Amino acid sequence: GLAVSVISLTTSVCTISANVVTHIATGTCQLYATQAGNVNYGPAAPVTVTYLVNTGALTAQTLTFAQPANQTLATASLSVSATSSASLAVTFSSSTTSICTVSSTTVSFVAAGYCTITASQAGNSTYASASLSRSFYILSITTNSLPDGSVGGAYSQTLAEYGGATGTNAWTVATTLPAGLALDGATGVISGTPTTAQSATSYTFTVTNGGISATKSLSIT
Repeated sequence: GLAVSVISLTTSVCTISANVVTHIATGTCQLYATQAGNVNYGPAAPVTVTYLVNTGALTAQTLTFAQPANQTLATASLSVSATSSASLAVTFSSSTTSICTVSSTTVSFVAAGYCTITASQAGNSTYASASLSRSFYILSITTNSLPDGSVGGAYSQTLAEYGGATGTNAWTVATTLPAGLALDGATGVISGTPTTAQSATSYTFTVTNGGISATKSLSIT
């Protein structure tokens, strides 16, 4: 017999190569068959075959996306991964771009707060689309400077944080504060009356909230 040429008229739904049809989306597939003939036979009348591709219910797929731990802003980024039960590629997006952004599988931290990342799989002609979101806190000490004090004058300044997972903070400082001043570990208030003059000196403060700790160095004169 003479070779028959078959092409797809609906390449968005089905394609054909080497007489193998590949279904790439739901919808109507149209295949167009021709035979040009030869010196003995005239061309055959073209034949169009039409059929539906997977127009019934699609198979559900399940995404597995581990819950990221809470983070600190200073960590800067986080690598995420997810898998599909259909073994299809998963993509990621952020719905809180003022807090965190995503490029490929890297989540970059923009600011302290609540970051929400969604893993998505668009599905295909066999599997339905699927998505799964995960959220986590990004913690940071938001106080950027401390005011100067004066010997014999009352001093009070409250350290602040943002992005903590709970309403409970635990504050510490790495070294002893200037003579006369003390840090309240529960409220983050530095208070007292300085008794000795000193030039600008840096102190490393730490806040612990929701199982994570953020640090910042601030100076006091």
